[in-house]
Formats: sequence, C-alpha cells, structure tokens
Amino acid sequence: MKRSLVSRCLCLGLSGSRSSPGYRGLQYDGLPSSAHVIDSISSNRWISFVSGGRSINTAEPRHGREYSSTSLSSMLQKEMDRFRQYVQQDTGIQSLSDVFYNEMMQKEPGDEDEVPIRAGDFLYTVVLENGFPSIYRASAISGSVEPELVLRTEDIAKQSGSNALHIEALRISRCGGCILLVVHVCGVDSQEDIRRVYIRDISKKNTIHQPHMTGAMNAEYDKHGMVYLTLPDALGIPSRVYRTWPAMCSSDGTEMNSLELVYEDMDPQNFVGIQRTKDWEYVCINSNSKTSSEVHLVYDDGELLRVKERTRGIEYFVEHAHGHLVVSSNHRHGVEHEIFVSKLSQDAEGDLHAGEWALVYSPDTQSTISDMMVNRNAITLLERVFPGIPRVRVLPIDTHGDAMVAQEPYTVPLPDWAIDTRFGPNENYVTDKIQFELQSPILPPVQVEWDVLGKQLYSSSAQEHVMQEYQQILDNYSVTRVALNTSNENVSIPLTIAYKHDATNPSKCLFISYAAYGENVDMSYQSYLFPLMDRGWKIIFIHARGGGELGCAWHHAGRVPFKANSIALPGHVAAMTHSAGAIPICSALNKKPGLVNAVVMDSPFVDVFGAMSNPDHALTEHEYEEFGNPDRDNVKAICPTSGIQHHEYPHMLIATGRQDHQVPIEGTLSYISKIRRANQNRIFLWPHAFHGHMPTHDEKLRVKAMQCAFLETSMAV
Repeated sequence: MKRSLVSRCLCLGLSGSRSSPGYRGLQYDGLPSSAHVIDSISSNRWISFVSGGRSINTAEPRHGREYSSTSLSSMLQKEMDRFRQYVQQDTGIQSLSDVFYNEMMQKEPGDEDEVPIRAGDFLYTVVLENGFPSIYRASAISGSVEPELVLRTEDIAKQSGSNALHIEALRISRCGGCILLVVHVCGVDSQEDIRRVYIRDISKKNTIHQPHMTGAMNAEYDKHGMVYLTLPDALGIPSRVYRTWPAMCSSDGTEMNSLELVYEDMDPQNFVGIQRTKDWEYVCINSNSKTSSEVHLVYDDGELLRVKERTRGIEYFVEHAHGHLVVSSNHRHGVEHEIFVSKLSQDAEGDLHAGEWALVYSPDTQSTISDMMVNRNAITLLERVFPGIPRVRVLPIDTHGDAMVAQEPYTVPLPDWAIDTRFGPNENYVTDKIQFELQSPILPPVQVEWDVLGKQLYSSSAQEHVMQEYQQILDNYSVTRVALNTSNENVSIPLTIAYKHDATNPSKCLFISYAAYGENVDMSYQSYLFPLMDRGWKIIFIHARGGGELGCAWHHAGRVPFKANSIALPGHVAAMTHSAGAIPICSALNKKPGLVNAVVMDSPFVDVFGAMSNPDHALTEHEYEEFGNPDRDNVKAICPTSGIQHHEYPHMLIATGRQDHQVPIEGTLSYISKIRRANQNRIFLWPHAFHGHMPTHDEKLRVKAMQCAFLETSMAV
C-alpha cells in the first residue's frame, strides 16, 4: 500500500541520518516524478534517492578499492547477464515474481479518501497527473471554494530539460504566496548530479529558476520571506548556511541575488542542517554529528545565538513557544532525552540570551522519547515503552505573564493495532489539534487528530471507513510485539511478529532488521508481507541493538565496537535487510555457517573497512562514531567483507541502485567476489534494480516481488 500522497508530499523531514526530534516544516519528502515506466533491469536513467537526509552531492565512491570506469562497466554487465540468465532459465522465478507482484498490487490502496493538510489559511492536496505530482489548494476559511491548481511538477521537469526529477524539499512561504522546491535533476542519459531551486509565485503563476541557489541541499523560508539554504563543500558535506532573497523579477530567473554566508562548520564529523521553528520566530541551524549537536538561532538581521556549546555525547534539539525554547536533550545524564524549557530575553543592545534549562518532563525508566512537537497549547511527545510499544504524551502549556508553565502530562489513548505512530504534518502553530498517522506492517495508514482541549481523538468519515476494513484483516492476520531473552547476554530483544492465523508451515521465517544509526526498523504498512504470510511465512522484525526502539542507550549498545554482536539469528530462516543493516546480518553469517537458507538485501553496506579507510568521502569521518576509525578501532572486526570465511553461505540476491553515492557498487562487487570463492550457492547481484540508494515506492514493489519469489524458491532448494 502506498502512503497517502498528501502525507508523502507534505510531511516531516529531519536532518541527518538519524531521526531527531524537531520540526522541519511543510516538505516534499522524496517522491520521484517521472512520466515513464522505468525498466529496472536495462534502463540507464537514474534518480538519486535521499534516505533520511543523507544525500551526498559527490561522485566519490564510498569504498577502498578503485575500478576504472571501463572495468566497472564490464563487471556490472557480467553480473547483469548472470542475473538475467538465472531469471530466464529458471522459468519458475519470473512467473512466481509476477504472481507476487499481482498479489501485492491487490493490497495496494488507491489514493482516494485523501486527507487535506492545512497550512496557514489553505488546505493542500496532491494528485498525480501524467505521473507527476500536482498540488492543489482551497480556502480553509470559506470551505466552499473550488480547489485551485498551484503547482505542476511536470512543468518544472520540462523547464529543467529533464524527463525525470526528484523533489527533495518543498517549502511554503509564511504568507502562502510562494512555494519553494529543491529538485535533483537528471536527463535520460545524463550523468549530471545537480540540485536546483525553483520558486513558484502563485499569484503571478510564474515558476522561476533560482540559479544563485544551485547546489542547495536544503532550504527554508524565514518569517520575512528570505531564504536560508545549506550548501556542501568539495566532498559533498553540508557545512555552510547562506541566506538570500529569491530572484522573483524575471520569468527566466536572470535576476541574480548574492548569497550571504551566515554560518559554517568545517568539521567533517558534523553535518549542518536548517529548520524554522513552528511559530516562524527563528531559523535554527543544527550542526549534528552521530552523537552530539550544537544549535544556533538566527535572529534580527542575521545575528546568531548559540543555544549550548557542543559536548561530546550530548544531543539537543529545540523548538520555540511563547518566548521560550523547548528543548529535547540527554544533557543531564548523557543517555536518554528529557524535556526542558529556557526563557529567551534580549538585552539593551539587542543581543539575544537563553536562560537556564529548567526540567519539565522526564520519562519513566521503561520509556524513552523518540520525537517532539510543539504548538501554542502543548508539548507533545512520541515515546517508546518497553518492548517498544508507541505512546503519546501531552504536556499542556499555560502562560502567566512572560512565564510558560508545562502542566501535568497525560497519555493519548491509541488503538492497540497502532504499532507505528508518527506525527502528521502539523503545519499550524495556532491550533488545538495534533495530527497523527497510525499504521502497522499489515494495516494501512490512517490520519487522526487529537483535540488537546477536548481530549478526544477524531478521524474523518473516510478514515473511519478505512479503519472499519481493518477488522477484515485482523480476522485473518496478526501482529504482536514480544521480547526475546538471549541466554548468553541476559538481554531482552524486542521482536514484532506478523503471521496468518492458519499458517501451515511455521518453520518458514523471514527475519527483517536494520540496527544502525538509532533508526527504528520500518513498521509502516508493507503489501509484500501478505503473499509471504499467505504461503505460511512468519515475518519477524528484530529490533536489535543499534536501532532506536529502546532509546539512545539501545543505539549506543550496537555501535562500534559492538556492531557485529547486535543480532543473533536462531534456526533455519531467511533474512532481509538494507544498507547498514547488512553489517550485523552478514557478520553473523561469517561466524556461523548454515545460519539461514537465503538472504535478500538492498544496497548492502558490507565493505566497512574499505569505506571507513577512505578519507575522501563525505560520510567517512561523519560516521566514525557509528562504525569506528580504522586508525584507532578494529573496524575489520565488524566488516563483513573482511570476515568472510571459507564455509557455506546462504543463497543471496543483492539489489543495488545506479548512482548510489552512499553505498556505491564497488564494495558490493568485492563482497560478492569473495563469497563466491567460498561456496557454490546461488549468489546473484541485480545491478540497477532501482535508482540511487533506495528504491522508490513503485520500484520497491517490483524489487520485493522478485526478492520474495527468490526466498520462496530458495527455501525449497
């Protein structure tokens, strides 16, 4: 099932590879636009895909071994021929893949019953036209005006001279008169890697290219209509923040405004991002490493206030309400986050100052804070309660003169099935309602609102209809959360198990895990699970150390030097993972032959030592705290490629993307070459299965159909 078009396009976005509490405003979160169906096996077209903000504007590979372009192309062609031959000769795999795809499509919902998103005085909706998203809006005040078309992304694709583009950020100005887009542009056969900025003047119906903002990795409006943007250094590290006025005078964008440097951080371990506060009072500049942060507020005419000096191991994220900063931070104990408030004041010279941090909320010992949202009436928190059950806590806000007081918190009642609970767009600061999106791996997302004052949960009639259909699913399938106690370490690891009630072969288990960067395993709705469950598979999501399900301490327990120990797989099963989630999975395969029957992976990060030994890549030093520094840490101990043994390995199907700047193909080729020398099982690389680091939703359906067919046939071998 697709996420709602509105929630995919107008949604939260968080800087850095780790989801951090903090608001980023109305944003398009990376739905690629193309008028063409892309042949994932043979096409040369590509779209760089952004995952969690770790988009890198550099062609430098993340690996140690170098290949010439000719030899690399030759190797990829051989792998492609090998994979095609496997698909063509094994007639069962292609037909089974087609069956899986058709069954998945039956579980994919339409885009009817969309819930509009309110921003300012308007309600916004998104529809697909000729394969490209278009944005419409209607008055939220009158309620009777026909929606007007305000933006056609197909027009931007034509203006940029490309048949495919990727919208990485969308911002609406405070007055609602302009829409800003950061787009990643490419042509049919172009190897160009460029980001451009366009601004749509809604009243004049002009879309104007902003050439002076070319290369921007992110952008934000301030309350005056000025644009702040981040630009990368030569390695692609987002390290500088500039501000400028948009060029709005000429339809061809020839008016050039200068860029003014506001802030820079040249430490390669820190990535710089920007966001505005929900109430539009400040632009926040966030400089985050993997385990620490430093925030500056931009006020008046570009003046900066550093909220708190960086301390290793201390993270903090800020919002603003009623003249106070609301801060989520682990600064008291260096482990889990708590909530603080700090009063802002200006002295006679106009300099801004932040007062002492006053603690207003500390979670109990069984829960951790995973996200925070602030509006005029409340501080709302998303929490995880052991073994990772979502909980929503609301702290009502009272103001007395210039003081802000957080009242006694209460818990929002959520349905038991809402295993995945996240904030909706929540664009309006001046509102009494908080939007949430609720779902689970087997239940599609619905949008609900919590009335802070009335303390009631609301949903539209269309959403009520969706939830009524849930019972039909729950009559046949279940999802449950349990804790697995490991005998050797006395650690309880949360598991989420999805299965069909009449499953006839419970020994067929698919383990899915990630366990990196403090990111949670994806618990959103996945249509590909149903064809597997219908064939007797149990789906087991492992919320292992290194992930964020149990807070910061859980993440730290799976970083260097413990990365390889974050997962233990029991029994004869299959495994699925992607990117850095391949490290613990593949390390376990090195230690125990015959551990699993089959493995499928997307863009696996397996050549850890080679990558972390390459100082010329943007992610290397930034990820020392996650994977280690080869100069002082035993990185080879957690590197799957370095640890390959001459013993049996499972059947493998590895899908990779074209122009993946996060995990380029060279490291994967090295891994596969060594695995094949060790054993003779079916080891296949599927090059160019998608575009960029991770597949788009439509690409994912095709890739998952083939992977599920591979798993089903491999378990029978």
